[in-house]
Amino acid sequence: MRRIVSQALSQPSRCGIVSTVRCIVPERDGEVIAPPILAGVFGVSTSAAASAVYDRQMTEPARVRIDKWLWAARLFKTRSLAAQAVELGRVRVAGERIKPARETRIGERIEIQMADTRVDVVVRALSTVRGPAPVARTLYEETEESIVHRTRRAEARKLAPEPAATIRGRPSKREGRALRRVQRGGA
Repeated sequence: MRRIVSQALSQPSRCGIVSTVRCIVPERDGEVIAPPILAGVFGVSTSAAASAVYDRQMTEPARVRIDKWLWAARLFKTRSLAAQAVELGRVRVAGERIKPARETRIGERIEIQMADTRVDVVVRALSTVRGPAPVARTLYEETEESIVHRTRRAEARKLAPEPAATIRGRPSKREGRALRRVQRGGA
């Protein structure tokens, strides 16, 4: 079962209005399973987060679009970039292509292809609010094989970098003259 938890932030916003943060968290027998997530979102201690005020109990699955969740988890810089990656098939749930409006569920395994890196994550919490990076990292957990694969790829790039990676677009005038000189057999 999940609950929507809300808490007024201790400091007023710039416009002078105290804002309210909402976060959907898993719970078991009325006890919050992940209080550190709440602590980061609300900026309070873990014990205070565990005793946060419950607005209402959720009887239906939490509804967070996957593009919005990817943005809130800071896996993409903008929501439109997240939606574009989903549309292009770079984000998959359980190995299947999805649409940006698909709802994310806690416990789902998401595979994300970013440039030449593939990241596999398991959803641990849902949020529609883009918070600080330490809080965003608590929304998901990267799988062990994904971490191992990513570190191996990084080590391989350090040992033997891709030769084409150093080529940046069109040669300058000076570089073009040097290339023509070499092609003609000159020194």
